[in-house]
Amino acid sequence: MIDSNTGLADDIPLETVQSALSYQITKYGLSSATNSKTCLACMANSIVQHLRTLIAHKSVSENRSLRLAYNGMLIDWERIKLIHTRERAEKHRSRHYH
Repeated sequence: MIDSNTGLADDIPLETVQSALSYQITKYGLSSATNSKTCLACMANSIVQHLRTLIAHKSVSENRSLRLAYNGMLIDWERIKLIHTRERAEKHRSRHYH
């Protein structure tokens, strides 16, 4: 994953980062729909990282409508990540403390 704080996101074409995000969201949707053993918290975290990379990209930071759209998505995915992280922690506690 690209560190959105280093400015390296600008070295990668915006379309590449958008495609990677689209792939991650599709993978998440398929995994959650099929009840796979994939860690949904990990996948949501990856999506959050991709969104942060997009928001840091010069093409997005200079485009108000893109910035607003991706910031809205980031808020939603941070909430999804938090839900899955809590669920994972609860499963861990119930396995080890009962």
